Order: sequence, then C-alpha cells, then structure tokens
Amino acid sequence: MRFATPFVFAAILLITGCASYNPDHIAPSDESLLKFTEKPVREVEFSQLVDWYGYNRDYLVLRFNHQKWYALSVLEPCVSDVRQVRKLELETAISRRLGNLDRVVLNGQRCLIGEIRPLDHNAFRESRDATLAAMAES
Repeated sequence: MRFATPFVFAAILLITGCASYNPDHIAPSDESLLKFTEKPVREVEFSQLVDWYGYNRDYLVLRFNHQKWYALSVLEPCVSDVRQVRKLELETAISRRLGNLDRVVLNGQRCLIGEIRPLDHNAFRESRDATLAAMAES
C-alpha cells in the first residue's frame, strides 16, 4: 500500500468575504493608511475572515475575528487596482494562518502577498471621519 507524503495534502483554505468598499467613505485621498499600521509581519493567525475592502490601488484592508485588522498589499502585476475587486479568497498552506508565502485570490486571479501590516483601524476610521466631516463643512 502506498502512502502519500504530507506535502501532497497541503491544506488550502478558501474564504470568501463580502466587499464593503464604499467609494463615498473610503477614498485613496484619505489620510495615508500606512500612518496607522505597524511594521510588516510574516504571518497572522485567525479563525475567520469577517470583512474586507480595497482601500487604494495597492492595499486591501482585512478584518479577522476579534476585531483584528490588517493592511495587505499584493504584488504586481496581479491587479491594477484592488478597489475594483468584488470577490476575495485566501489560499493558505496552513489552516487559520495567513503568511507572505500564501496567496490572495482577487476576482479569480491568484496573487502573491507583498506585505501584511497590523492596522489600528479605530484610529484610521476616526481620522477618516474627521477628514470627511471637515470636507462636508466646507
């Protein structure tokens, strides 16, 4: 009887989230997303992708369980603008762990991950809301 090696059965996790991108509230002209991120990390552990949206041309914002937010970039020439993405899936080698060597599938196109940065989404949102309020008063 032949036994397959563990490498043959790589765990692949596909998660589809609902895009919550709203061009009236999230715009590339908002304050820089990276001002609210930490240094890039090699991987993150999660149990569920709760929500996501394309922030600007290069970055996706992902929300995992327990209100953990991350800014994730994909490498060229995968997509021309992640704000156009309507379907996102994660392909991971290890279940419940997303790392730099994994893939993000955007509208069916498999993409390499550029970097993953923890994001202080509350501070980002407060800054964005203040900017939008100031623009509305003008």
